[in-house]
Amino acid sequence: MKELQVLEIENDVEVVDINKISVLLENYKKYQPIQQICWQDFPDKPSVAFSMNYNLRNIFLKYFIWDESVRVVNFNINDRVYEDSCVGFFVSFDDGNSYYNLEFNCLGICRAGYGKNKEDRVLLSTETITQIICKPHFMSSRITGKTNFYWELTLSIPISIFKSEPDLKLKGRSVKANFYKSGDFSPKPNFLSWTRIESEQPDFHLPQFFGTCKFL
Repeated sequence: MKELQVLEIENDVEVVDINKISVLLENYKKYQPIQQICWQDFPDKPSVAFSMNYNLRNIFLKYFIWDESVRVVNFNINDRVYEDSCVGFFVSFDDGNSYYNLEFNCLGICRAGYGKNKEDRVLLSTETITQIICKPHFMSSRITGKTNFYWELTLSIPISIFKSEPDLKLKGRSVKANFYKSGDFSPKPNFLSWTRIESEQPDFHLPQFFGTCKFL
């Protein structure tokens, strides 16, 4: 299974400058591809990658996506954003027994939950989710007669939102995680994963297929 080494950045200020974080993650250049097509009935393959760092208080993520189409119809926290053009970060702090799902459409609207499996989810509160800082960026261009959409999403995720881990410290710790790109109701539905998933139907809620993030 994949392992990602996540570097710490020397930035312990309480107020995060998301613009500086976005530039830092873009310049980091050690992008991780999200390119696993696990279900052959859904062959569409947008170009997707992410970069990741952390500090004492936050996990920093930036997604980079090229796609032929973009769908956005969900505008409220905990809406079904996975039906839109969406990226996801799923993370487990107890070796896959339970996990958090953080899902964001291209506007940065978040749906987040916690539980042991797909059916056993408790959605995080609006108050908790709004602690996540999002910076979306979106553009379109015409290349070879086709319209292509490029979007980015930079995230600052406070580790304090992970209520099951009240004394969470990331440095030196390994956790189970996976990263996704989806678009259930997109013109061309797509389901891409960082790690390989073995299941009959698209399903990201399978922690047995999570990779490892090692916080250095």
